[in-house]
Amino acid sequence: MTVLMILLLTTYAYTRIFLAIRHLRFSGDKIGDCSTGQSSSNLERKRSLQEQKFAKSCALVVVINYLCYFPSIVSYLYFKDDPVNFRVSHSWSMTVYALNSILNSVIFFWKRPLLREEALKVLRDIL
Repeated sequence: MTVLMILLLTTYAYTRIFLAIRHLRFSGDKIGDCSTGQSSSNLERKRSLQEQKFAKSCALVVVINYLCYFPSIVSYLYFKDDPVNFRVSHSWSMTVYALNSILNSVIFFWKRPLLREEALKVLRDIL
């Protein structure tokens, strides 16, 4: 029951984020002045692409969240009548779920080009 509640809350939160981005996209709000020399349509197109990338990141976070919860659901369904094996499998599945926060950070970190370049430099130095 707890797992289902967390999955539903996560889905709700990221759906609200997606709908907010969609609302901003279609609201017709402009980005301020065009002092950089770009036309308003170019700024709107750039903003739209950034919003789409953010929405894709949110969708990826939700999918990874579900994948991290999947072992917990399977362990419950398979071992619910065997308390010893259930506790062992549940411990491992919670360890997998704990990776969710790390994976979310990596996703949002990797979406930033500057951070991605610096990470690649560090990895090259290590190797």
